[in-house]
Amino acid sequence: MREVKALYRKLTAPLSFKEKYPECRRDNKIHVLFVGPCLCGSGYYRMIMPALELNRTRTHSAIVTEILKWNFNKSFDDYNHIIDARLILWADYVVLPAILTDACYFMDGMKRVKSNIRFIMDMDMNYHEIPEDSTVSKRITDVHRQALIGNLLKANLVTSPNKCLLGYYKKMLQETGRENLPYFLYLPNVLSSYTYQEVPLEREHENETTHILLTGSGNHYADFGSIIVVLKSLTEAYGSTLRITFFGWDGKKPSGENLLAGINCNFEHSVSFTEYFNRLHYLDIDIILLPSLDITFNVCGKSTIKYLEAAALGIPVVASNNGLYNEVIEDGHTGYLATTPEEWKTKINALIEDGHLRKEIGSAAQENAWKNHSFTKVFSKTFERVFI
Repeated sequence: MREVKALYRKLTAPLSFKEKYPECRRDNKIHVLFVGPCLCGSGYYRMIMPALELNRTRTHSAIVTEILKWNFNKSFDDYNHIIDARLILWADYVVLPAILTDACYFMDGMKRVKSNIRFIMDMDMNYHEIPEDSTVSKRITDVHRQALIGNLLKANLVTSPNKCLLGYYKKMLQETGRENLPYFLYLPNVLSSYTYQEVPLEREHENETTHILLTGSGNHYADFGSIIVVLKSLTEAYGSTLRITFFGWDGKKPSGENLLAGINCNFEHSVSFTEYFNRLHYLDIDIILLPSLDITFNVCGKSTIKYLEAAALGIPVVASNNGLYNEVIEDGHTGYLATTPEEWKTKINALIEDGHLRKEIGSAAQENAWKNHSFTKVFSKTFERVFI
């Protein structure tokens, strides 16, 4: 995260335009302008990291207009985005996040500065299938969803790290009856060396106890709740030789009900995104669990990045066997997939009981992740072809 922190400091410092945006110059490269990402998972994987990677190439140049501090209660629309006309004139492509208010004025304004500029809108989640009991659902109304569809219709290209999500919104736009729909392109979240600049990728020792981690915010409580019976069974079977930690969730539903009553576990508060990977390393995790309900919001809206983050560090994973993870995990080789409580218990037990198996699965996952799901030269070429 060293380069990310440096970029954030530069963009927030009182510098001149040339000092802040040295890439803004005439050359023969293709220019990509990433607008206003937040310093969070979505902002990093969909804008900040791609910009850093594109600037490594000989063919493309990228600028991030600003990096905003992550605030759960704010969306893109809640920030005051002022884009210098010089950046618009420089850009061939403008990458925007999903915008939930009418952005026609924003996009039309840039078109008036440069008529042939092209817009890419990146979809990071399924805004039409948010569970009603999620805290996010209270902030997003049908008016917001209608505005999103209007904004997608104004884009030239729609990207997403989830193929099903692309199909979902492509169908919605087709149902409007409009002609000249945007092109839809799958652009997966991938690993980058920028993420792990300050994080050792090798473990130094084995724990005396087995440490299991579940990571996510309170919005994931229903996913976590799907394996509560399994966790309770594990703590009863292994006692003090097993540690279970929740990273980012306090064990409670939005109503305040404690779902983890009777289960001996630890809680780690959320940290800033730039510190997340260091914290993940120093927690010294043996196994990561990724339960995910088989609902449209998950399968047709989320990405597999949580698995890849674990794999990058060589941590074996047990994940839900659904459309979200079964395309990236080879069951029994680069991780485990589970459906029923018995499958969860059996596969977690196998990893708890066998340290050699944990290392074998973790190593295979790590090798596969960096070879096939990172910014290698092959994938870099795929990414470059988005902006032609």
